[in-house]
Order: sequence, then C-alpha cells, then structure tokens
Amino acid sequence: THHALFGSCIMGLKSQRQKEARKELKRTLRSSELCPHCRKKVQNLDEHIKNQHSISCIKCGQRFRDAQSWKHHMRDQHGLTAVEATKEERHAKVSQWVSKKANGKKKMGVRDEPKAL
Repeated sequence: THHALFGSCIMGLKSQRQKEARKELKRTLRSSELCPHCRKKVQNLDEHIKNQHSISCIKCGQRFRDAQSWKHHMRDQHGLTAVEATKEERHAKVSQWVSKKANGKKKMGVRDEPKAL
C-alpha cells in the first residue's frame, strides 16, 4: 500500500511519463526564441515583447512592461516628470514622422514645394 502511493518514483527512480515530459520540455526550450530585450528564452517572441516590453524610453531605448515603470524610469534616470516625459515623447514621435515623410518624398523624387516670399 505504501508503494502504491508513490508509484514508480521510489528512491529517485523516474517513471517513463516523467522522462517523456522532461524530453518534451527540453525540446520546447531548444525551440524557444531569445528575447533581445531581457535575454529570456520564450515560446512566442511577439507576444512576449507585446506583454513585457511594450513601452520604450525614447532617450535610452530601455523597454518597460507598464506605464508606471516607464514614468519612474523617466523621473529617476532622466529627471522628467510624467507630464514632461509625455510631452517630450510626443514631440519626438512627431519629429520622427515628419522626418520619415520628408525622406520618403526625397526617395520618390518629389521635391519640396518652393516657399512663398
């Protein structure tokens, strides 16, 4: 009866089911992708990045899971309040967008319109 409770796991022996489960886990880990942000091995890299690293700092590139962590980082590392950081981030995003638009026109051969005097 005592042996029936523990099955084949008596004195460190592994059951065939445990061995197969361990092999499957090893296969899964080998097929995992390495996150470029935190260096963890994950099964679904896109989902992991979306859930764990969706917010990034425009000043240093560090990524954050939530807005509160980002706000603390901006305050502690860059000396900005949440309002200042948000304004700066918006300004940077608009500048990037304008720059991309201007570069796109130049690549396509579109010239800037002459300015009226």
